[in-house]
Amino acid sequence: DMQDLSKIVAVIVTHHPDITELQQNIEAALPQVAHIIMVDNGSSPEIRQALQILSKKHNFSLIQNDHNLGLAAAQNQGIDLALERGAESLLL
Repeated sequence: DMQDLSKIVAVIVTHHPDITELQQNIEAALPQVAHIIMVDNGSSPEIRQALQILSKKHNFSLIQNDHNLGLAAAQNQGIDLALERGAESLLL
């Protein structure tokens, strides 16, 4: 019994990502989830701007931290937002 995709949210944490590779990962994840929440951990201004453009293009939520808070803290930020929005399952 497949779960309703509308309740599955992906949380992606980034820190100075390769934008081309990240876009491929986003495009692979989108058909499998209702929504993506990306948490960026203190990337450069250029990367931050590229992530903002990607978030508009692919309609995902973007949390941008000014500093690297670490993987667990960033995942918790994304998880909290996903749960607020009614997610029942998470893809980390």
